[in-house]
Amino acid sequence: MSTLDQPACTSCGKLASSLEAGKTMLVCSRCQSQAQRLVHYCSRDCQVSHFKLHKPTCGIKLATNPDFPSIADPDAPFQPPQALLYHLAALSTLPPSASPNTPPPSFLYFPSNPLSDAASSSSKPPVMPIPISLPPPARNLFNCLSWVAFKTANPLAVVLMYSLLLTEIEALGGVEDRLVEQLSEEYRLDGKQEIGGEKRKSLRQMLDDEDEPKAEDLMVAIGGEKNQGILVEWQMYEAERMRSSK
Repeated sequence: MSTLDQPACTSCGKLASSLEAGKTMLVCSRCQSQAQRLVHYCSRDCQVSHFKLHKPTCGIKLATNPDFPSIADPDAPFQPPQALLYHLAALSTLPPSASPNTPPPSFLYFPSNPLSDAASSSSKPPVMPIPISLPPPARNLFNCLSWVAFKTANPLAVVLMYSLLLTEIEALGGVEDRLVEQLSEEYRLDGKQEIGGEKRKSLRQMLDDEDEPKAEDLMVAIGGEKNQGILVEWQMYEAERMRSSK
């Protein structure tokens, strides 16, 4: 079941830490029992007012990214930060698309940090993320990368995720620097973190590094040789897309 280090109200974005003393977050009981998903509300009023939006997915198990475990291995060097857990929980509670045959989004682009915004002002409306739905070859590769990144914060996996997302973000009028910032927050790639006693480069430093990744590192980033066919499929798709655009 999806859990958050710091749950936020699905309706207004208020964090649990900002509730009055003695009060706790409410959860949708139907989602909890039937979909093994926690949908939080800071009050009964928020839960009632939000139900019209929540109703289409209430109690329904959703398929978006691969099935992420609810928590990381407590013995693993990488522990997903609050920003990443918030992102995955938000991704799992999106209403279905109004357009038929539209694939579920693989990523949510937050124009600003939803956790800091909610903490700074309880009266401020919640940050509305932009769902990113990738074409099938890119989506399949992205899912492999995001699974590896969630489990290990593999830096190359995150760099490749960024590359797949960038075109979509630019088309939507998004800002590249914010995408770098978001991925850095979610995978501890701000240049200040250590994992397993090793200092990690920032995501920006890695993006500025023009060295081609080694083949063995690439295989690790996509989850092993079993996913090599997915990588080849995307490479063929990308080559055809580039030819068509000329």
